[in-house]
Amino acid sequence: MAGNMTLRLAPPLTAWQALALLAALAAPVASRPEARSTASEYISTVCADYGTAYGPLVESYLSQFQGGFSTADILQLPAMYNGSRLQREYGGAATLLYILDGEVLYDSSLPQPGGKRLKNLEYFGIPVLQQLAQLAVLPDLVIRHSPFDEPLHFTGVDAAPWAGYCMVPQQQRMLLLPDTLRQASLQCLGSCQAGPLDTRKPEAVFLGTPTGWEKGKRKAVLRAGLQRPERVYSGLIGDPGGLLSPDEARVFQLHPPLPLHDQVAQYKYVVNVEGNCAALRLKYLLAGPSAVFFVQSDEIEWFYPLLKPFVHYIPVTFRRTGVEEEFEVDLAEKVAWAEKNPDSIQRIVRAANLFAKRYLSKQGQQCFAMQMLDRYARMLRDPWRLRKLRHRAEQVVGLMANTSALP
Repeated sequence: MAGNMTLRLAPPLTAWQALALLAALAAPVASRPEARSTASEYISTVCADYGTAYGPLVESYLSQFQGGFSTADILQLPAMYNGSRLQREYGGAATLLYILDGEVLYDSSLPQPGGKRLKNLEYFGIPVLQQLAQLAVLPDLVIRHSPFDEPLHFTGVDAAPWAGYCMVPQQQRMLLLPDTLRQASLQCLGSCQAGPLDTRKPEAVFLGTPTGWEKGKRKAVLRAGLQRPERVYSGLIGDPGGLLSPDEARVFQLHPPLPLHDQVAQYKYVVNVEGNCAALRLKYLLAGPSAVFFVQSDEIEWFYPLLKPFVHYIPVTFRRTGVEEEFEVDLAEKVAWAEKNPDSIQRIVRAANLFAKRYLSKQGQQCFAMQMLDRYARMLRDPWRLRKLRHRAEQVVGLMANTSALP
């Protein structure tokens, strides 16, 4: 019987079929959807080196929710977070994001994403989750995301955390998510060697807009530039929100904009000062060749607790002047100290660069976000109820590709 068997050969592959087969065989296993690990597996393998630093940090951010929370707690979070603005701009829509079966979705009550209609949901929330969902299979989740960057305006404690990029620790704890699409990088186009041989201008530079103007910190930095121009170069490059009074507009006149890479090419020192909430420029400044002068702030991004004064940055004190509603910073005094201690400045810049390279790289930020979401998911007491929310969830189309090109 074996002698009667006929061996049939498959038809030869075409050139295009052969190339497709070779490409499929050569593709990295991790890029195939069926080979993706779970979030927990990703954390234990790719992110193993970050566990010592990130574990306690995640626990501290979610510390007031150790008893867990329910799906209903998240859905019923009060609109006290800028409630009037939420109502005005979203008409009562629920700023909810979902992860179901590994897919990132948004609440059907919201407008279609695109053109920054959803503000921070488009800049941070949705694209960050989209990117993480490509790296690993995320657990089913529902997240109440803040569309604004102002901190919470109340001291109450909700039953579950809001999600966002900025937090005021003595108020509401938050599910802090980094901007994983953009890693810390700030290149100098000239000669930018910090230390005794540094030939750049011996001044601290700050150029920006008057966001967070009512807090007085940016105003104090601008005033320092007027009072000590040999130490501080500061100015406004615009006032798009019309926050300055006519008198203030006459005092703090507009300066031409100067990109960060040009600032570090020209100045030894750069200033970080909060706006509506934590200033997003800090991660880029830490990666650059100029020493960072950080005006004290209680509004933080996820990585702030890992930073150490006089190791990664020079702290700047913000204080009252004695005149009612007037504040000042000791910025000029700190610049004078820096000029007398160039070796210390060189060490600080090196330490800041190493910090940025490790923690503010794409992998460093992705690993923190993955660990934060994994812990958040394990705090949800009734994950099976998430299935009942699918009817109110809409697909997101193409947002991550559009957003990843933002500066």
